[in-house]
Formats: sequence, C-alpha cells, structure tokens
Amino acid sequence: MKMLAKVLFLKVLFAVTHALQYQHFRLESLCSVYQDKKTLFLKSQPAVITFNSRNTKQIKCHLELRLPSDYFGFSVFTEIMRLENKTGCSTDFLQFGRDFIFITSFKSTKRCGEIEPTQRVVGEDGSLIQINYGNITRQQREYIEAKDDEMDIWMVIDPPGLNQPNKELKLIVTPFKKVCSKNDYLYKKCPSNNKCIKRELFCDGVINCDGEEKDEEEEYCQKGSVLAGSDIFISLPVIIIAVIVSIVVLMVFVILCKITITYCNPKPRIRPSTTPRMGTVTPRGTVMPRGTVTPRGTVTPRGTVTPRETLTPRGTFLPDITDLNPRPSAPVMSMGEEGPYMSPLPPTYNEVMGLGYKEEPPKYSEWPE
Repeated sequence: MKMLAKVLFLKVLFAVTHALQYQHFRLESLCSVYQDKKTLFLKSQPAVITFNSRNTKQIKCHLELRLPSDYFGFSVFTEIMRLENKTGCSTDFLQFGRDFIFITSFKSTKRCGEIEPTQRVVGEDGSLIQINYGNITRQQREYIEAKDDEMDIWMVIDPPGLNQPNKELKLIVTPFKKVCSKNDYLYKKCPSNNKCIKRELFCDGVINCDGEEKDEEEEYCQKGSVLAGSDIFISLPVIIIAVIVSIVVLMVFVILCKITITYCNPKPRIRPSTTPRMGTVTPRGTVMPRGTVTPRGTVTPRGTVTPRETLTPRGTFLPDITDLNPRPSAPVMSMGEEGPYMSPLPPTYNEVMGLGYKEEPPKYSEWPE
C-alpha cells in the first residue's frame, strides 16, 4: 500500500513538474487552412507541439520559433508521427528550415509516414537499460538547428480518409546552450556532445538531448543531480511545488486549530435579564418595590404606585393623565383571600361624597372658602 501511494505521488509530482517546465502548443489552435506564419517566443523553456484530431480541411502551418540570443540552439525530437506516406511526401509532410531576413536560406528534406512512440527497456530495479526507437532510426527522429536563434517549421496535413484513423504528430523542442561550464548551476552537458540543457530536464521522462546516449539513462540521472562543490541540486519547479504544498498544509493546520479551540472553549451563556427593557410599559396597578430603577423609556401608566427611594433615570417618559383611559372606580378597601388590603387606587369623588350628593366637585382653579 505504501509503495502504491509512493508511485501515485511520484506520478502526480511528475505531471505537475512537467506542466511547469514545458510549454504546450496545439496545431489545431495555431494553424488554419491558410499558411500564415505564427511566431512562438520560447525564451529558454522547452516546448511540446502536438496534433491529434480529425480535420475536415487541409491544414497548412508555418511556425517561426525564436530564442533569446544566438548563444542558444534548437534540438527537435519526433516522439510520434502518423502522417500519410506518399512518394516525395507530396500530401502530408513536416519540414524544418531557417531564413535570412525575409528570404528562406535553408530547408530540410520533407518528413512523413509513421513513427511509433519510443519504448523504454528497464531492468528489474526499474533503471533504464536502453531506448527502443521502433521502426525508425534515432537520427531520423532528430533535427538540430545550431546556426541561428530562429527556426522555421512547415507542416501540411490533409484530412484522413473515411475509414482511416486520426492523424497525429508530437514534437519535443528543447532549447540548448551551445557552451556551458561544469560549475553552471542551471545547465549541464548532454552525455553525447557539448550541448547543454537545463539540469531539471534530466530524467524527466522526455528525451531532450540528441546523440547516442540520452539524458534519460540512469547513470546520468545520478550524476546530473550533483553540483561541483555543492549539495544535491533541487530544481526550481520542485521548490515551487514544495512551497505550495507547505502553504496548503499550514493553512489546514491553522483551520483545524481554530475549530478545536472553538469546540473546547464554548462561549458562556448569557442569562436573561429580569430588568425591564427599554420601552417596556408597566401595567396599570403595578406596585414598584423600593429601590427599583426604572429604565429609560419605560412608560409608567396612571395608577402605578412608586414608593419612596425609587430611582427614575433621566429620560423616563411619564405620560400625561389625559393620554390614558379614565380611571375606573375601585373600593378603598377590598377583601381578598389573605384578608383585607388597601387598593392601590385612590377612591373616586362619588365614593367619598356618596351617590346622593348632587353638587359637582369644585374646579381646580377655585379655592375653598
């Protein structure tokens, strides 16, 4: 199980690293029925150019690849080719060349036919023993442009027949440095010549060096990982991946810590307050106990008895007696279950003077004689 997980991890790591190291171009999106020239600025990054679709019209393509300076050259390796093979490659073909100003100064021979993918022969320990080039020689798969920092590629692909499979093409274009030193920490010499490719391209599953011995062989993988006078070399894409993974792991750890703290230290519950809220209306007839503080905005209706030492805060709204309903009559003393008690409401005028008294009560403006 651990071995399977390790293999899956290495495959994912290889796929991500390959995506970061290589530029990918599809001829379906670059080319059309017209042979318009498309310029691709590779800088010093390798590229994978592919075609794998069922075209209904003839595709004509002219690509111009450019490098940053004439200190670099192009190494092209044909990994797959499935084009129609006619005499002189009169229909489908692939061709390389270069130009001088606006004049094409060189064109290679046209290439067509079928080239199957390379097969890697490995030993019992998984190390690469040799590379099987199939039905074609190694030299027929390679093309080198070392005289100029620009390279032209011409392609013509006719639509396949009714019962024929899709046509396919895959090119690996690797910029190489013409000269490099042993202490160069970015480039390393290819096993069979003095051309130098980036160190991270060694043993990445793609053939980048030309010549008999390839950069994918196990012995050059081990040597290519060590720099003179330094520790083990770690390529830039691997460093980027390690940094991204570390950031993700740190973020997950912080989120788990926050969740744990939240569940382990719950917030204290707030007990409901017995103090009336702002704007509460005190029912009529309620007796306020001594020392009660009436909140701001509390409406104390008519008939409420507020004993001594009751504090009424600033802003308390005490309504006018004319705003409320007339006070109902109530006896001065009533009998309850626990015995007689005084009514909280004062007696009315009729209760004091009697029902038979006909005179109206004196007005507030009149003084008694």
